[in-house]
Amino acid sequence: MTSTRAGLAALLLLTSAATAQARGQWYVSGGGDHFSDGFNGGDINVGWQIDRHYAIETGLTIGAATITDGDGYNVSAVIAEFTVDGYGFLPLGRGSHVSLFGTAGLTSVGLAASDGYDTVSAHGAGVRAGAGLDWRFSRDMHFRATARYQFVSVAGYLGSDAMVNAQLVYFF
Repeated sequence: MTSTRAGLAALLLLTSAATAQARGQWYVSGGGDHFSDGFNGGDINVGWQIDRHYAIETGLTIGAATITDGDGYNVSAVIAEFTVDGYGFLPLGRGSHVSLFGTAGLTSVGLAASDGYDTVSAHGAGVRAGAGLDWRFSRDMHFRATARYQFVSVAGYLGSDAMVNAQLVYFF
């Protein structure tokens, strides 16, 4: 329930930012993700670049992994995350096409694992923060590389995970 409220609050913030800042710009982004626990996947996001220094974004990340123990026993797992992140950008000069950024946000996580006979699923929520580099190579296209760390509580267990991702960002 908390993750639903956080998602609704983020969408309200996103739409209020859109109406308050006429100079802002909508964007979509997508890319590949690698999690430190072995999950690999992709993401798709929708964001509002408020100005050169701030943005807010919501998105969906899907990842999958196969975990094998020493006896050859396999478990396949899929993770889905709904995320809301705020960004703060620091351009590397007045006319620079490169910016450093920091990001912080919330995540709602769903996890399903199967050994081929039984399937188990769990849900949870967490917080995440990170930093990265944004390179504007045209007026409408950016390349963004991000490293994040997140703490997530799933089924009563608190865990942490590091992830890296690379995205193409299209402004419209």
